[in-house]
Amino acid sequence: MLRLTGGKWRSRKLWAPAGKNTRPTAAHLRERLFDICGPFDENSRFLDLYAGSGACGLEALSRGAGEVIFVDNCPKAVSCIRKNLAALEAKAKVLSLSVKPALFKLKGPFDIIYVDPPYAAQQNVEIAEIIAKQNLLGEDGILIFEEEKHHASDFTKSSLNLLETRKIGDLLLHLLTPKR
Repeated sequence: MLRLTGGKWRSRKLWAPAGKNTRPTAAHLRERLFDICGPFDENSRFLDLYAGSGACGLEALSRGAGEVIFVDNCPKAVSCIRKNLAALEAKAKVLSLSVKPALFKLKGPFDIIYVDPPYAAQQNVEIAEIIAKQNLLGEDGILIFEEEKHHASDFTKSSLNLLETRKIGDLLLHLLTPKR
């Protein structure tokens, strides 16, 4: 069972899409992620790409983010996100689109952009470049990519600044910021 780890909805249960196409972000990883993100306020904007169950974006809402946008092209995932939002009586925008087209429709800046693609997708540097070119990341924003360590992308070739890579079990969290 998936549960929120913090904020006003702490311990509330979440729905996750059935099947193996979606792997919800584990509670311990979400806790680490939100330790990195720091506190949110009503002006904070969070973008959850490849949102799946919506657990990360819902965690951001629970912890005080003012606006969250979820992007996923899987109908089961989109339905699940909407079901979770309704159960929490929360409001957020849900885009039923593939990530690349969505990035050209969205208006920045976002404070946090969380990207948790299918691990074998191998498009992460390209996605980072689109985010940079579309000015979707705020001046003090953080772009976070989750990857398996054996599928690690080379973000040193990105036009964004690779702040650090954190290893959490078999996963990596890459933290990127705009170059100044």
